Formats: sequence, C-alpha cells, structure tokens
Amino acid sequence: MTFIRIFRSLAVFGVLLPNCVDPVHVNLVPCPGRGNSPFEINCIVPDLIDSSPAAPITIVYPDGSSVEYGKELTLQTVSVPPRAVSWNADPNSLYTLSKTDPDAPSQQNPTVGPINHWLVVNIPGTDVSRGDVIREYAGAEPGEGTGLHRYVFLVFEQQSAISPSTPTNTALRSNITAFEIRSYASEYGLGYPIAGNFYTAQYSDFLAGTQAERPTPATVTAVVVVSGAQTIAASSLAILVAVFLQCCL
Repeated sequence: MTFIRIFRSLAVFGVLLPNCVDPVHVNLVPCPGRGNSPFEINCIVPDLIDSSPAAPITIVYPDGSSVEYGKELTLQTVSVPPRAVSWNADPNSLYTLSKTDPDAPSQQNPTVGPINHWLVVNIPGTDVSRGDVIREYAGAEPGEGTGLHRYVFLVFEQQSAISPSTPTNTALRSNITAFEIRSYASEYGLGYPIAGNFYTAQYSDFLAGTQAERPTPATVTAVVVVSGAQTIAASSLAILVAVFLQCCL
C-alpha cells in the first residue's frame, strides 16, 4: 500500500486529520512545460496554486541576487532573509506573504510537502517588517540527490485582519510540513494570489553537516488503531504519524 493510499484509508476509517494538513499532495510529474506564464510552465499551477499571479514580487537578497521566475540561486544566498521585498500594493490594504516548497522531499515524491518556509500576515502595504509573523523565514535545505526544488513566494490581498492566534496559525508555528497555501488562502478568504515569484535550488556542500529539509525516511512499521478490532498495518508511516501528531496536539 502506497503512502497516498494509507492517507486515504485513514480518512475512510474515520481518523480525522486537522485542518492544517491536506490529505494528499501530488505534483504533476513529469511537468509538460507548457502554459502562458512561468507558473504554468513550471507546473506551480496546478501543483501549488490554481491561478497564476498577474504581477511579480520583487525580491532581492543581501548579496544582490534577485529572484527571477525559476532562476537557480545558491543555498548560501537564500540562507538569510531578503533585504528587499516589494509588489504593487495599496498602502491602505493588508497583505499576506508566503514562501513554500512543494517539492519535499522531491518533486517526484512530495510526501511531506509543501513545506512552509515563510508566512507573514497583516502586512500594511509592502512593509513586511510590520506584519505578524506566523512562520519565520527559512532558506532552502533540499535533501542530497532530490534534484531541483521550487521555492515559491506569493502575495494575497486580505479583506480584513487575520488573528495570529487562531488554531490554524498556532499549529503552523510548530508544524511546517503538508502546508497547502491554497487551503490557507481559502480558510481566510484570501482568493487568488495577486503577485508571485520563485527560485529553484538544489543540494550543495553548503549544507554539509546540517540537517536536510527532510531526509528520506527509514522503512518502519506502524499500527493505527481505529475502533476496537480494526487496525491498519502499513510501511513508511513515520512521517504521517509525525505530521498528524504535530497538528493535533
């Protein structure tokens, strides 16, 4: 039984997953590379979002490197927060900014993705420093041998302020895996992203001696008890159990 079938089996037997976790994340593999925007050509639509942002986000890192619709950046460059982030904004409106990796542990096998790398809400105009941080900025830590990862920045215009202390936001502070930005946007009525950009990155020796984003899990056996005598015995459930417990406790 595959990881995805296990997830579905849990839902069938009545094990309720928390709102911060979507049951299944699937990437379009291989990506056909067709479309009218960089988000479609690189399959960010439909892997992560349903509609391409109409405008770009300008993102510049301290070493002067900029994010340019899929340009590969070094892990050292992106290990620190950008020094400049801007988009076409109304100074009287509030915005949500996110950064997400849908390719964990790899684009072909995103069993723990998307990973939440940055989430700031209630940003007045483009002044990110005055927003409420739900998830602190994280760089890029793709596992060795997992190929290129896509790191996607999105901006949503808010209809009203978002409470940083809602159950979902509280859970996100302790759980970064299986974070679907489209579900978060739906929960808070954010609609489609108004601006976006993304870079790609892959493993390098810069990460030597550090823990990769999510190493390939060892094969284990776990048993989930569902109503008395009913049980599900499955292989490779370690990540599923960890995600479930992190969000529920």
